Amino acid sequence: MGLNTLNSKYFCLYCDCDSSARWNINLKWKINKNTQSKKKPELFPAIRQENYIPDELHLLLRISDVLMECLFNDLFKKKDFERLIKSQIEQAMKFINVHFEFFKSKFHSEKWDWTSLMGPDKKKVLQHFPVTNFVSGKCGKNIQELWRNFYDLYMIIRRLSLTDSEIDDLEVKVKEWIYLFCRLNQRQINSSSQTPGLYRKEDVTPYMATCMSFHNIVFLNSYEI
Repeated sequence: MGLNTLNSKYFCLYCDCDSSARWNINLKWKINKNTQSKKKPELFPAIRQENYIPDELHLLLRISDVLMECLFNDLFKKKDFERLIKSQIEQAMKFINVHFEFFKSKFHSEKWDWTSLMGPDKKKVLQHFPVTNFVSGKCGKNIQELWRNFYDLYMIIRRLSLTDSEIDDLEVKVKEWIYLFCRLNQRQINSSSQTPGLYRKEDVTPYMATCMSFHNIVFLNSYEI
């Protein structure tokens, strides 16, 4: 469509949402055109914009990448990652029949990379990987909930047919999911304890925001079978 990349300020194919607002599920972005992005020649000018539909497989692959990266980046900071946690994660993956290993980055010797998983293995990881074995307390439970709930959302999105009430329910669940992903620390009433937030607003990706939340519901309604 001749637009900028997903990491640009105005990234969306369908609207003028900018990168600083993509976490805000309370905003409404009408499907029209991106008028802010710097235009480049279109690859397929014969294809009309309304015929570009988000692909649920890309939602699965890209969002699961973010979930795994957020978890692993936190675990890399632990002093016993290389000595202990690394092998524990690899064993946990093996237990759910996923071939997975960490290895030193070819470009940054102090950083870790990991096996790139295909769709079927990512589904197994989202469903069965024991996040709470590696992140304790409420935070670990919430992160594991993010993984499990995203898998459930993906399975709903890829159904051949949804009723109007199911689409409405999906919209609510997607917003709840994004809210949990980037929720701030919450202080308990009459207590000094806090419920920790999980990730930054900046970690909400275009696939989470515009494809899964802002616009996907419209497409489900428009192209309902």
